[in-house]
Amino acid sequence: MVKINSQTTDSIFDRASDKAYAQLRKLIIALELEPGAVLVEGALVEQLGCGRTPLREAIQRLTEDDLVVALPRRAVSVADITVLALQQLYEARWELEPALGRLASDRITPDQLDALEQLLATRPLDASPSSYDLTEWDMAFHHAIARAAENRYLLMAFERLQGVAQRLLVFAYRRGAFVPPTLDEHREILAALRARDGERTGRRLGEHIRNAKDRILRTL
Repeated sequence: MVKINSQTTDSIFDRASDKAYAQLRKLIIALELEPGAVLVEGALVEQLGCGRTPLREAIQRLTEDDLVVALPRRAVSVADITVLALQQLYEARWELEPALGRLASDRITPDQLDALEQLLATRPLDASPSSYDLTEWDMAFHHAIARAAENRYLLMAFERLQGVAQRLLVFAYRRGAFVPPTLDEHREILAALRARDGERTGRRLGEHIRNAKDRILRTL
């Protein structure tokens, strides 16, 4: 009788579910699966090349990320994009990210500052409204500041909002939201971080988030 190493088996399933999660998350954020679309398990198993168990685990994680919602009779769909959801998301970001910025201004390392500088210098050349890469670049900037704050609980809160925030950016860019101010605002935030000015960093982040909300609202 062959003895199965449960730890090895678990790690295999973890990797499979992680891969399915990453693939499905990108499809949702990039709007390749549209808001309100019902997720068909059989079709997704074939599309993603995964088993049903990893797919179900991925869907559960995406439900916790507020990118997927449960429907009656065990069905699930991609979460809708609504004005109310946008309002609540940006209320949360407006409270959270300035606090992260103030902490980061004291704790960020020279290497992290240089990495942010490099990130701003490598903005995707494809700045079209449909550019998924542009939203990846945008959220990477915010995520780097959240990590530099060195507070695991605030970082967890930020990461909980990250996917929903990125999908809204894709939605806005595809509807013609003006992109250039984002780069200028990021540069102002970085300058405040380099100056180790916590109040200015928090203020600039708050203004940036308010401006992003206004740009998205104009597209709805």
